[in-house]
Amino acid sequence: MSVMDAAGSLLGRMEGGWGGVAAGIGIVIALLHCFLGYRLLKVWISVIGFLIGFLVSFGTAMHFLDDKTGICVLIGIALGVAVAFLAYKVYLLGVFLLCGGMTMAAVYLFMTGNWPGLESWIPLLVSGLSGVLAGVLSVMFTKPLIILTTGINGGLSAGTMIFEVLGIVNPVAQWILCAVIAAAGTVVQFVTSGKSTGRRRRR
Repeated sequence: MSVMDAAGSLLGRMEGGWGGVAAGIGIVIALLHCFLGYRLLKVWISVIGFLIGFLVSFGTAMHFLDDKTGICVLIGIALGVAVAFLAYKVYLLGVFLLCGGMTMAAVYLFMTGNWPGLESWIPLLVSGLSGVLAGVLSVMFTKPLIILTTGINGGLSAGTMIFEVLGIVNPVAQWILCAVIAAAGTVVQFVTSGKSTGRRRRR
């Protein structure tokens, strides 16, 4: 999941063993997202809904209650659970949050990882617009866009984090690895989801 991937990547930059563990977990999650994104759709929807609800409400609460971190965390958790439940129940809202949030986080992670000298607002703007576009398109063309979004985002996140963990700075090789992982995950998802759909129809 790209938001979680981004968090894992940031922790992966920290020194010490825990940073490596977090980065490894982030890579595993990104690969699951890449190869099993459609099958685990409601899991991703719930997690992304919780993260969006938590981050927005926690950030807003901290703005008004900056000296009461504990209360802000509780507010964030409560609203995060509410948004996760809503996203799980309202399918298209969940699809929008999932694909939009994943795309935004993956694009931001990729841009900041490859072009660290950019002004901070540029990757925020590009990733935000990319997220909105991906969310809208995913609602319009649900299944194929979910597969494409999760496959590409998972491939971008996994490839980027692998290079960060290895400490390699080679944008061309990183692009190639991201493209290979994304293509493989997307093909696997189309093949396996098609088979499962066919079995359900025959029953």
